[in-house]
Amino acid sequence: MPTVSEANYTKLALAAKGAGVTVDEMLERILAVWLSLDEGSKGPRDMDGGQIAVYAIYQRTRVEALYDPRTEGVTGTTAPIEGKQFSSPSGAARAVVEALNPQVNSNRSGPRFWRVAVTGKELASILR
Repeated sequence: MPTVSEANYTKLALAAKGAGVTVDEMLERILAVWLSLDEGSKGPRDMDGGQIAVYAIYQRTRVEALYDPRTEGVTGTTAPIEGKQFSSPSGAARAVVEALNPQVNSNRSGPRFWRVAVTGKELASILR
């Protein structure tokens, strides 16, 4: 059985903790991204359909969604936007804010609000 150095395992465990998954799931995510990168691709793609898993943490709530780079749309995968489709990341961000904190102005920059699940970087980091 292959081994991983203690230092690399510690880094992997820290990344997994930050993403809220097990070490094994984190490794699977990393491998899925690596295996699914097209030559010249600007960022990680989900293996089925080219969608990118994204998340936002707002009002201490983690909200997950899928970003489709072809349509630039977002589909919610967890509450409060589960199953809802939006034509833009900003529209999805506004819906999250309106649901979790309706008394504030919901205007948000979607590319800065959402983060790429496998990297933790802003969605803006992979957009053209």
